[in-house]
Parts: sequence; C-alpha cells; structure tokens
Amino acid sequence: AETLLMTNILQRGWTIVTADYEGPNNNWGVAETTAKGVLDGIRAAESFGPAGLIKGKDTPVGMVGYSGGGNATGWANEWATSYAPELNLVGAAYGGVGTKLQRVVSALNGQLFAGIAFAGIFGVTSGYPEIDMNQYLNKRGKQVMKELKSPHYGCITDFVFKYAFQKFRDLLNVQDRDLLTRPQFLAIADDNRLGRDRPKAPVYWYQTYYDQMNGYWHAREVANKYCADGQQVYFETSYKEEHAMQAFSRPQRAYDWLSARFGERPMKTNCDAIG
Repeated sequence: AETLLMTNILQRGWTIVTADYEGPNNNWGVAETTAKGVLDGIRAAESFGPAGLIKGKDTPVGMVGYSGGGNATGWANEWATSYAPELNLVGAAYGGVGTKLQRVVSALNGQLFAGIAFAGIFGVTSGYPEIDMNQYLNKRGKQVMKELKSPHYGCITDFVFKYAFQKFRDLLNVQDRDLLTRPQFLAIADDNRLGRDRPKAPVYWYQTYYDQMNGYWHAREVANKYCADGQQVYFETSYKEEHAMQAFSRPQRAYDWLSARFGERPMKTNCDAIG
C-alpha cells in the first residue's frame, strides 16, 4: 500500500526518504525517537551523494504521513527547530493522527483495532528502560508483548486484527489494572503527545470526524495551538470517512499542497475557522 502511494510522489520528480523512525527497539509512539529518526533520515538523504541533493537550506523538504506516520511527521515538525535547524522544511502534511496516548488506548481498547492500542503501549514503554512491563503483566500479557515485539509482527497488518475486542486490563496482574492511570505512566503519555512545541514548517492537517482513535477534538485543539503560536495551518475535516478510508482518499491533496509549498506559492490558512 505504501509503495502505491509513493509511486505518485516519484512521478512528481521528488526524492523520497522513508526512515525506520521506530528505531532498533521498536519504540513505536515515542516522540523523541520518532522525530529524530525522521529528521536524521532527511539528513542522511541530503548527505547521500548519488541523490544529488545539497545539504541544508538549498534543498526544500516536505514531510507527509498518515496515522502512525502522521504522528512521526508532526513530532518531527515540532522537534525540527531545536534538533535540525539547518533543514529547509517548507511544509508538513499529516492526517489520522492520535494526539494523546490515553485517548487512543481508551478508544481502541476492547474494540476491533485493540491490537493497535496494545502495540502502542508496549512501543512507548520500550522507550523508557526504567519501566519493566513484565512485572505488571500476567502470563497472557507477557505472551502478547513477546508477540508484538517479534520481527514477525513488523507491520500493522500483522497484528491489527489478531487481538480484536480484547482488553488491556486482561493482560495485567489483578493488582496492576489501574496501571495506565498511575502518575509515572501519565507523565510518559504527556511526554509523547503532539502540541508540546511550535512546529517549524507550515501544516496541512486532515482529520476525519469519525476516526476510531478518538483523536478529532484534540487534533483541533493542537491545530489551534499551532495557530496561536504563529504558525500557518490549514485544518481540513472530513465527515464522510473513517480512519482507514481517509488513508487512501486524502494523500493526493496532501501532495498537491506540498507541491505548492515547493513552488513557494501563497498558502491558504483557516486558523480563524477551526473552532
């Protein structure tokens, strides 16, 4: 599916870099690992001689991503000013974003896509070595964590339906079923939410009202914060699709938007109408 989407980008004559932003420990959902993975990937591409790119401000860069890739794009945009100030980021387009871990877990837990919530919990906590999840998990929970950390579960399609309608509390020891509401886990969730910093590049954000990850209203809050911080934002709402459908219906508009940024054309914003 990703190859089909990238083919259209290649036909526009653009160079693509897609980084393994989760890192060697599969830290899916960790903002710092993800942001640095994306930005270091761009640096690597600009340093790769055969690509024919020039390092720094002479090479305009656009970022685009959806769902997990949307989070990666958003975090990279927020980290870019401090971590990669030399990159010439002209635009960041993302959609289907889960802006808060608690909301995602709450929305997906016990539902069809519960496996995404489980993978997110184990991915985020793997980025915090001081957290030993094994001590909180029962036998079933340890097995699920082992499966999700296996190389055989490298793509979301490998596990998205495997744990359908299961609940995270059933993976925990009885005394640990309040785990995700404990202060240290709330602090980790806060570390890894979108909206902590002003994004470096203008933003095109597309979000469906009927997203299963319950991210719509907080996405609007973050977009409004970006506007208040002085960044250009166009926030687009869809009322016709759910999460998976939007993954394939909107990318062309995101590419067209990036094309306008590469062409240095004036950007339409709707900060006064996001609400």
